[in-house]
Amino acid sequence: MRASELAKMFRLEDSYWWFVARRAVVRDLLLRYPPVGGHRPEGRVLDVGCGTGATLKTLEEFGEVIGMDRSPEALGFCRQVSAGSGATTGWRSPWGRRCR
Repeated sequence: MRASELAKMFRLEDSYWWFVARRAVVRDLLLRYPPVGGHRPEGRVLDVGCGTGATLKTLEEFGEVIGMDRSPEALGFCRQVSAGSGATTGWRSPWGRRCR
């Protein structure tokens, strides 16, 4: 995705209905379908393709959040969102190089 589009997403993701509703749907699904065994232990949540990172904030109530994306530009925005939170951002390539 172009850096200009990522910047636009970053500006709008807290107010534009699409982004707000998508996060609400993700949260609702996670609450509606508990893990096997019926309890929800503190665990890890992996957001693959985390983009600019708005969903990371929503996922924090379910455990440690790890956001991954191939775009260094997206991860730059994501780090701004996750600064001060427990979220980790990065991308591990199939060859073992970790991009942060």
